[in-house]
Amino acid sequence: MNKESMDFTTTPRHQVKGWNYGKNTKKRKTSINLDESVGLYLDSKKQETGDFIGTIINKSLRDHFSLQR
Repeated sequence: MNKESMDFTTTPRHQVKGWNYGKNTKKRKTSINLDESVGLYLDSKKQETGDFIGTIINKSLRDHFSLQR
């Protein structure tokens, strides 16, 4: 378990050209509109797995593009 402080006053998160940098992460932020069928599928996968929708999308894209984690 990571016991590192989540106090971002000493090491703040910041954003540069659409990328968010945190203490231990670098993430690309985006906003997309999904077709109804895709949204319903993601809702069902979220219920089934308990994962966040972003996690499901990331896993699907990594699998599709044969990317390693």
